[in-house]
Amino acid sequence: MTAPNPPSTTDTVRTVCSYCGVGCGMLLDVTIDTGTGRRTVVKASGDKAHPANRGRLCTKGATHADLLAAPGRLGTALVRQEPGAALVPTGVDAAIGETARRLRAILEEHGPDALSFYVSGQMSLEAQYL
Repeated sequence: MTAPNPPSTTDTVRTVCSYCGVGCGMLLDVTIDTGTGRRTVVKASGDKAHPANRGRLCTKGATHADLLAAPGRLGTALVRQEPGAALVPTGVDAAIGETARRLRAILEEHGPDALSFYVSGQMSLEAQYL
C-alpha cells in the first residue's frame, strides 16, 4: 500500500523561459503542498499572449518542468559570510542583496575597471539577472 499524496493546490504562473536570452513567455503549472508550502513545477507551456513567442517553445522551454525537477538542484540560495566559511542557506532576496552589496564595495574601492561580466544567450536568465 502506498502513502497518499499530500494535499496540494495548483496555480498557473506567467513567466519567461530561463534557458536563453530570448525571453519567451511561459505558463508554469505549479503545485503547492498545502502542508509544507513547497512549490513544484509540474508542467510548462508557451504563453500565447506573449509577443516574443506567441505560445511556441523550443525543446528546452517545453521541457522546463523536467529541468526544475532534476535531482541535485538547490532549494535555496547559499551565502558564505566570509571567504572560506561554510555556506549558509539564505533567502533569495537576501542573497541577491548581499551580492549587490559586495559588488558595490569592489566598485567603490577599485573603480569600474575592477568588474567585468560574461553574458551569453547560453546562460539562463537567472544567471544574467544576478
